[in-house]
Amino acid sequence: MTNLCIKFLKSEKTESGASHGQFSMSALKPGQGVTIGNVLRRVLLSEIKGISITAVRFAGISHEFSTMEGVREDILEILLNLKGVVLKGEISEPQFGRLKIQEPTVITADLIQLPANLEIVNSNHYIATLSTS
Repeated sequence: MTNLCIKFLKSEKTESGASHGQFSMSALKPGQGVTIGNVLRRVLLSEIKGISITAVRFAGISHEFSTMEGVREDILEILLNLKGVVLKGEISEPQFGRLKIQEPTVITADLIQLPANLEIVNSNHYIATLSTS
């Protein structure tokens, strides 16, 4: 049986207040490095703060596999397009936006109405196309 060895190499703090650490691990069995790397990646990613669209409601639609009359994309494709909308702002609790379209148009992210403390970074991001038929 081999002993896992974790060695601290260096630590530094930047002017912005971020901390950086460097460690070395040795005596790992095949596959353990990938496992430990995935766990570290998940822990670090869970600490990254960000803003995204987390819920969507469509009037008259009961599930994500539906279609809407006059809309080229199905609901699932619209949801995937909404995942690509990049938001920025300072918030501490969930906020609500609104998108109300009643005429044929190409729907992009800039048509979403948001509270004043939120901003859309990629305002020309395509969401869907609404036509007359």
